Amino acid sequence: MTATTQTPTSSFRKQFPANLLSNVLLFCVNLVIGIWLVPYYIRHLGVGAYGLIPLATSFTQYVALFTMALGGGTSRFLTIDLQQGDLERANRTFNTAFWGLAGLSLFLVPFLVGLSWFAPSLFRVPQDQIAASRWLFAGVSLTFLVTTLFATLDVSTYAFNRLDYRNLTQLSNLLARTACLVLLFTLFSSSLASVALSMLIGATTATAFSWHFWRKLTPSLSFKLSLFDRSRLADLMGMGGWMVVNHIGYLLFLQIDLIVVNRLFGPVAGGEYASVLQWNVLIRSMAGVLSGVLGPMLMIRYAQNRFGELERLSSLSVKLLGLALALPIGLACGFSRPLLSLWLGPGFARLAPLLQIMLFHLVINLSVLPLFNINVCYNKIRLPGLVTLAMGAMNLFLAIKLASVENLGFYGVALAGGIVLTLKNTFFTPWYAAKVQGISPKCYFAAILPGFLFSTVLVASAFILDRIFDLSSWVSLIGIGLSLFSISGILVWTLALNPSERSLLRSLLHPGGEPA
Repeated sequence: MTATTQTPTSSFRKQFPANLLSNVLLFCVNLVIGIWLVPYYIRHLGVGAYGLIPLATSFTQYVALFTMALGGGTSRFLTIDLQQGDLERANRTFNTAFWGLAGLSLFLVPFLVGLSWFAPSLFRVPQDQIAASRWLFAGVSLTFLVTTLFATLDVSTYAFNRLDYRNLTQLSNLLARTACLVLLFTLFSSSLASVALSMLIGATTATAFSWHFWRKLTPSLSFKLSLFDRSRLADLMGMGGWMVVNHIGYLLFLQIDLIVVNRLFGPVAGGEYASVLQWNVLIRSMAGVLSGVLGPMLMIRYAQNRFGELERLSSLSVKLLGLALALPIGLACGFSRPLLSLWLGPGFARLAPLLQIMLFHLVINLSVLPLFNINVCYNKIRLPGLVTLAMGAMNLFLAIKLASVENLGFYGVALAGGIVLTLKNTFFTPWYAAKVQGISPKCYFAAILPGFLFSTVLVASAFILDRIFDLSSWVSLIGIGLSLFSISGILVWTLALNPSERSLLRSLLHPGGEPA
């Protein structure tokens, strides 16, 4: 498919199953590799060294603040340009974003070199990993630069709702990175430098795929420095600047905990915390699978002034996402003790309360993900950015305070994030999304509740089953888990969804025509 065959009336229902299937496939591969990789790292590197990997990766999110001011709004503006058929303006948007990011990437090189060299001084690193930690941060930094520079290419898949192409790109990154890691660990040494090299190879592979799909979908776009447009830069920076504010708050919510734990409790505690955090990451990935498939659909409906469909689809997506997340979250929390014991070893079963603290609140905080697309569609991100920043700072303050409470330790860090994030996303996020659309927020508040109720019942059920059955093997745990999952899934479909919602969901999954 090329850009010449894409029209504003392209069939969403035709593309939705392919996007959803590819998202599910990507999530399943991510889930399998993510579950396998953590004990693999710990076995070859040790808990302390492993904790540096997610720490280094998360730190690039802070560096991304420099580029988000320019790149943050590119998806919105380029999607609107392409959907409205304004190819001249689309080329100016594309080249302004790309060449601007290229300049920023060059500017960041000295900073990233310094960060890599001084990483052992900034964080608590095992003594035998000082040199290796420098290589890790250097490799992660270079990977970040490659990904940032060519991120503009991926906007084409978003603009034309070809998330199956985008998912194939991410899948190539994941598979290439994992295969390279195993090969390097097997043939050479199990080191942090090998981890960094595998990340770089994965990013380079994904860039090749991005380039191919960019040319396939948007042959009318080209690299021309002369099309760099200062007036278009102002548009991108105007929206991107507030996205930076929002991203700072996001970092204070979701990335600061690894740094706090490392600095307060050391690399071993940081490794334990990061190990359990992997389930939080996997659940977030699942939410991204389900909400990500709706993002382009919401944006394109906004571009086509189909506001009634936008409201109905966003409300349904919040409810469906909450119900879908209730199943894995309920199972993971209820079966947390045998899950950690089988996954990482009996010594990690003591961290079951940490897993529960990290996961249970996500049924609320991730169900509202589709509403963030509403803010972007309407270009109303200033107030959400300020609120996120303020409450992110509150999270940092509370994390440090609770971590100092006797017998809480790093449990307090996880608890702080759950409390503050839930306050924000239970009240402010649905209220503001409704406000910018000029509708009552009751529809969004009501959409959040079913997922929370189902997850609560499921946690209690799993907790009771854990006490009744012997779940000391993967066979028994998976068997009981699948049985409970199946029963809960049937109850969700029959009791939590009304006939019109089931009908709309079927229409989205049907491979032809436009949803009613």
